[in-house]
Amino acid sequence: MSSLPATPPLSGVRYDESVHGPKVKEGETCSASRDSEYILQLQHAISLDIAGVEDKTKSFESIDIAKITPPEFDKSPEYSIQLPIELWEKVIDYLADEWRDDYKYDGARMRELGRVCRGWHARCRFRGRKMLDVKHIDKEEVYRLINTLDQDPERCRVIEAVSFKLRYTLISIFGSFTVCMAQKLPRVEWLRLMKVFWVTERLHAQVFVHVTLAFGSVRILELNITKFPSALVFGRLLRALPRLSSLKCHSVYFEKRCNVTGRVWPWVRYPLRLDVVEVSDSNDVVDFLALSGARLCHLVCCDPNLEKLSELVTVSAQSLSSLKIAPQYANFTPDKGTSAKLSVRTLKW
Repeated sequence: MSSLPATPPLSGVRYDESVHGPKVKEGETCSASRDSEYILQLQHAISLDIAGVEDKTKSFESIDIAKITPPEFDKSPEYSIQLPIELWEKVIDYLADEWRDDYKYDGARMRELGRVCRGWHARCRFRGRKMLDVKHIDKEEVYRLINTLDQDPERCRVIEAVSFKLRYTLISIFGSFTVCMAQKLPRVEWLRLMKVFWVTERLHAQVFVHVTLAFGSVRILELNITKFPSALVFGRLLRALPRLSSLKCHSVYFEKRCNVTGRVWPWVRYPLRLDVVEVSDSNDVVDFLALSGARLCHLVCCDPNLEKLSELVTVSAQSLSSLKIAPQYANFTPDKGTSAKLSVRTLKW
């Protein structure tokens, strides 16, 4: 059998010359090395998510977004490595979930991330539209926001989290929003109130009915630096959220403390049941939960009053699955009667 003819050499081409790549100046690294660094950082972030690391936020803070972003001079497809869009979307989703847990997050980070490149813009805009941030606005601006949402019902249907950051005395803005947005936010699951002084006189008499109509789908209520006139008002707010399963309180106080048993929860057969409760510097909330006979599954306490915490653990002993207490209170131990009833599977200090 005859062999195939050899390919004839091309005219004008010298085969004894070496092909030179892009020149790298002293002190610089080639684009391939930089791209490898980007990939390693992204793989680290995704591995944290898959492995279920508890404190993922701190671990991810070490990754600089500016380093992940390819430099402008590496945009040439000849030398840069193009990652799959599915990988970028996973990273963006990871960031969106982590930033939503941060009460300082106001949506600006996601908008800045969306301006990095065209490939990121669509996903960042999609995740950003799920968060509605009502921050430091007056009465006129809140009505302008309401009119904008009324003209865009599709936006209302995708909102999953609403955050109010008010100037303490502007609780009336929250009241106006709930009245006008009744039954228009069907997918909201997270409600955050920050720097709010609940003044009953500045709200509608049926404000809790409006809260139910506007935020009836809320599962997570987060309160930061918030003051209520009494434990009764706080309890009525919780009752106004029928699907509430998680309560997060940081620096929450009551001006008047009273025995709320039988007033907030008149149906003793159906006490308040919450899957997760996180309290920090909110001893009034701990006292309220104990007096109302709340049934909790997971409890996280920072800076608690040990006496009130012991009462709450006693009340929720049969339903409590995990208890986490700040390290400085490692000497806390339930009394003997409570210890016999505890069904806690996870206990951390």
